[in-house]
Amino acid sequence: MVSINLCADQYLAVLAERGQIVGLSPLAHDPSISFFAERLKGLPAIRDDAESVLMLQPDLVIASVYNKPQTLRLLRAQGLNIFVLPAVRKLEDIAEHIVRLAGVLGRDGEGAALVANLHQVMARTKNAATASAFRKVLYYQRGGYASGRGSYIGMMLHHLGLINLAGQRGQVISSLPLESVVAHPPDLLIVSDQVHRSDNQGATLLNHPALARILKHKSRLIIPMRETICPGPVLNAALSDMAAQIRSLAADGHAKATSRGREQKTQ
Repeated sequence: MVSINLCADQYLAVLAERGQIVGLSPLAHDPSISFFAERLKGLPAIRDDAESVLMLQPDLVIASVYNKPQTLRLLRAQGLNIFVLPAVRKLEDIAEHIVRLAGVLGRDGEGAALVANLHQVMARTKNAATASAFRKVLYYQRGGYASGRGSYIGMMLHHLGLINLAGQRGQVISSLPLESVVAHPPDLLIVSDQVHRSDNQGATLLNHPALARILKHKSRLIIPMRETICPGPVLNAALSDMAAQIRSLAADGHAKATSRGREQKTQ
């Protein structure tokens, strides 16, 4: 079988046997965005065009709804069997997609185990941040874009019990000027681990001195892009990571507040 999408790579990594995989997406081995890059090491990556796939003549092609429609039409016209991962409209969709693909692959047991683990993580992290001081948050991206309501990040923030400031705009992705963030800073600024890359103008914005100034008095949470770039079976890692970081930040803030209180009493 072949995957022609980074998000499809994730599903094959956790459901398929290694010997079943004959091709992966071009990004499968990039550890900065591919969560299972190490696990998939040694397996061939191919271009995500019809010609490259047809050369392999796979029994099954795993694609995403975001792959080029023309590519999928050409593959179907050649008689190839294609499983297209639908868009994720809510986090619960991911478990459904795992079950469906596991059934196609004849790996129902593996799928059931993954879903059980995912449900446990979702139950453990549900509203995990409601008791913290970091209720109002903003996931700020390169170029001044913010993930709002309906985005994958937005769904996770809502699940954790956080108030997504970008979500109040009613858009999946919205452009948010730096001046607006500085004037109305969130309790917690969330960025990807690509924040320190200033190799383009969009990334440079995330390292702007104005942001650095407000972060002196605010907290920042950094999440790996490989955990959040694809809605899929990596959700359990993303939710666990975010919840753990928020708990750690809250504990650190409480410790500092307690220390300041003791210092004031001794003065």
